[in-house]
Amino acid sequence: MKKLLLFIALGLTTLSQAQVEIKQQAAYTFDDSFQIDYGDARIYGSYTWGLSLGFEVRPNYEVRVEYTNQESILNVKQSFPYGRDVVNVRVHYVQLAPYRLFPVNDKVIPFAGMKLGAAIIEDVTNEYSTRVRFAIGGELGTKIMLTDFLGIHLNMGLQMPVQGAGISFWAGSGGAGGGVSTYSTIFQFYMGGGLIVRLGE
Repeated sequence: MKKLLLFIALGLTTLSQAQVEIKQQAAYTFDDSFQIDYGDARIYGSYTWGLSLGFEVRPNYEVRVEYTNQESILNVKQSFPYGRDVVNVRVHYVQLAPYRLFPVNDKVIPFAGMKLGAAIIEDVTNEYSTRVRFAIGGELGTKIMLTDFLGIHLNMGLQMPVQGAGISFWAGSGGAGGGVSTYSTIFQFYMGGGLIVRLGE
C-alpha cells in the first residue's frame, strides 16, 4: 500500500512539473452520407466545440485527452421496410490523441496526430436509444504562440465512428433506424481552431 501511494505521489509530482496545455476548439464539421441496410443516412454539417488537456511526454511529442461535442440532424431513409425519419442528434467524442510536433521556431509549431476513443451518439429527444461506438481519427494543424503562455491553433481533421457487422444504428421505443452495413464508417471532416493556454514550465 505504501509503495502504491508513493508511486501515485511521484506521478502527480511529475505531472505538476511538466508543461500542461489547455486547448479550446471551435470548428465546423461537414455533412456525410453513409449506407445502412436497405437504405442510407446523412448526418448534416454543424458547429463543433471541444476542450483538450495535453502533456509533453518527451521533446516534440505530446499526448492529449480530448472531448468534442456536435449537435446535428440525422436523416435516415429505408426502402425495406419503407420508412424515413429525421432525428436531432448530439455526438460526443472522448479520445486519447498522441501528437508529433514539428517546430519551425518557438512560436510556430505544426503538428500531426491520431485519435482513438469512443463516439457517443444520442438522440436529443430521447426517442431513440444512445449508441456508443469505437472511433478513430486524425488531425493536422499549427500552433501559433503569441506569448510563452497564450496562443492560437488552426487545424483540420477527420473523425470516424466505426460500425461493426450486424449492429443496428438506431433502435428504441420510437422505432428502428436500420442496421448499418458491415464495417461501414462515418467520415466527419472538420476545420477549425481556437485558443491555447500553457501552464507549468
